[in-house]
Amino acid sequence: MMPLDVIDRAPITVSNPESRQRLTTALEQYLGWIGDPLAVLTEAASADADFVHAKTLIGVLRILSGEPGNSPAVQQALATVEAKLAALTPFERAHLEALRAWSREDSRGAARQ
Repeated sequence: MMPLDVIDRAPITVSNPESRQRLTTALEQYLGWIGDPLAVLTEAASADADFVHAKTLIGVLRILSGEPGNSPAVQQALATVEAKLAALTPFERAHLEALRAWSREDSRGAARQ
């Protein structure tokens, strides 16, 4: 699998440098159908309160795995990220908007983000 070095340049908010490595690990697991990327992201979010992008991706992974967008877990992920809206980068906001659209079953709207 090609390394996901793009994560090193992604404009995401973190306070712990290990968060980027955890994000890379979660994406490699997701793309390789191995491990538990949801657990990796959950651990990363718990270890770094500024790493709200992990919560966005948790919501996305839950929807991609078939969980309804209005489920409590997806809605909790949305609420956590929305509470930090002012601190989000444009990259993080675009992903949040995609998650919002997906949670409303608006795949086309998610793709526009």
